[in-house]
Amino acid sequence: MAIQDGFFNPRDQIIYNRLGITNPEELRELEGDYSIPIMGQVLAGTLEIPGQFNAAHLKQIHRELFQDVYDWAGQTRAHGPDGPFQGQKPAYVLNPGAT
Repeated sequence: MAIQDGFFNPRDQIIYNRLGITNPEELRELEGDYSIPIMGQVLAGTLEIPGQFNAAHLKQIHRELFQDVYDWAGQTRAHGPDGPFQGQKPAYVLNPGAT
């Protein structure tokens, strides 16, 4: 049973997203399709996200990477739309059998 924090849709058992996706595998794929090119720009130095690598800066980075996928990109779950929550989202392992 999932904790209701305003980020998770209990009907579909998936994190709310701007793309209207209700399948976790499809969301994982498209999250990467949207965020990985932006991450490449950051690593290449063509997109700069200035800051001090503190909490505010990490939220800016998260917003930049995921704003096209999630309305709540850049927020922490501790300050989510439905109040405080300390938890985690599902982690996706691309190749769980690799060593």
